[in-house]
Amino acid sequence: MVINLIVERTDDGFVATIPGEINQETWAHTEEEVIEKSIDIVKYFLKIEDSKKINIDKARGDSIKTIYKIIIK
Repeated sequence: MVINLIVERTDDGFVATIPGEINQETWAHTEEEVIEKSIDIVKYFLKIEDSKKINIDKARGDSIKTIYKIIIK
């Protein structure tokens, strides 16, 4: 399963959007922290146990917006 994750830089941190069925947003001071929060949201909504393998792949991006792929094996 592959889920898109859109991370955008704002004036005071980073906003991550998980589009599609999950359709959630989260905010954090750092890009790393907002990605971790997004993974927790995905785990919660899809009822994924911690033992599952989750990878993050940077698909493309620029200085303001980056698109990642959350890959669940």
